[in-house]
Amino acid sequence: MIEKLTDKYIDDVMKIWLNENLNAHSFIDENYFINNHDIVKEMIPKAEVYIYKKDEKVIGFIGLDKGYIAGLFIDDNHKRLGIGSKLIDFAKCNYAQLSLYVFKENHNALNFYLKHGFKIISKEMNEDTYHYEYFMEYKKDLT
Repeated sequence: MIEKLTDKYIDDVMKIWLNENLNAHSFIDENYFINNHDIVKEMIPKAEVYIYKKDEKVIGFIGLDKGYIAGLFIDDNHKRLGIGSKLIDFAKCNYAQLSLYVFKENHNALNFYLKHGFKIISKEMNEDTYHYEYFMEYKKDLT
């Protein structure tokens, strides 16, 4: 079930955020994510975040900012069950255009977004990590 994030679930979201960033981005020094944890935790309640729950437990979430996907994370024990697709479909229902950055080395995420109709627009160096990212966009076909 998808619902808007409430304060009750912020710690659950942050646990998923940190674990999945560390798992998916082994090519980036883990201190980058550890050092940004508190900053993200402070920003999360102010953002447009939707959680996916199963049996009252948060197992995934998506953060949006006017069609920009700031993050999409699924708990490692619940991957490949269609939850990420449900969250992307939810975002597509609310926005005609979506965009995001994904690290070039994050092949699973890159393939996921390509499968969901996103196109690579550009390749840019992330100035914080010194790793390349693809800027990707999805545009709803309105014809």
